[in-house]
Amino acid sequence: MTDPTAPPVLRLQAAVPRSPSLGPFPSGRDALKFLAYAAAGAVVAGFVSPWLWLPFLAVGFVVGVRPTDGPPFDRRLADYLGWTWRRRGGAGGRPRARHRPSIASGRALAAVPGGVLVGMLRAEGIPVAFLPPANARELFTAYRQLLGSLDGGVALLVRGLPLGTRPFVPLPVTLGSDEQRARDGYVEMVRLLGRHRRRRDVLLAVGGPSGSPSASLQLERRLRDLHERLDALGVGSERLRGPALTEGLVAFGWGPGRSS
Repeated sequence: MTDPTAPPVLRLQAAVPRSPSLGPFPSGRDALKFLAYAAAGAVVAGFVSPWLWLPFLAVGFVVGVRPTDGPPFDRRLADYLGWTWRRRGGAGGRPRARHRPSIASGRALAAVPGGVLVGMLRAEGIPVAFLPPANARELFTAYRQLLGSLDGGVALLVRGLPLGTRPFVPLPVTLGSDEQRARDGYVEMVRLLGRHRRRRDVLLAVGGPSGSPSASLQLERRLRDLHERLDALGVGSERLRGPALTEGLVAFGWGPGRSS
């Protein structure tokens, strides 16, 4: 008889593979991929030569059967072609600037294609993860109200930039041989760590029509109000001027025209 005090035993069935294989193909999707290559080759061979069907069959079989740890070759090729297309401005992507026109030092506004006058702020971040839940909710509510109060055109760009090691590298001084070796080792460690660490950089571009005579004054007022609102949230920000504004416009993919 079974001991009533013994814990129950549950027998689990054998695990079912998530992607069952289909013949020589790892999954049904890979088999369909091979059929797609074969169909494309059959269409091309029907118009040109039957021998052209063989390369399509070989490529489809290799792509469909060969196991890979990461994305397959055709997926990587499609991602690369899509990235190249978006880089040139296709499918709504942001075209890469072909030139880097410079804005004179001290200039804080620039006209971009489309008859839009643009000013820009660079904002820092807040370590929200270290805030108590009540403070984090309060900050999020204030930030949502800030976004809702913005009028006119506003663009936001968040990017990662190299951390930079200059603040962490000690100044060059005369040291003994042992101290110098220790300093060189520390500098090399800082450079290796800084190479793989990045900092967050947030650009806020505020724009408006450049046709009216008061456009510059209205845009300056909006930028000043945004700066004050960010400062009230505890987010440090600074106006971009001159070459810094040029770099920001290029980051957005805009080629500045005239500046003011």
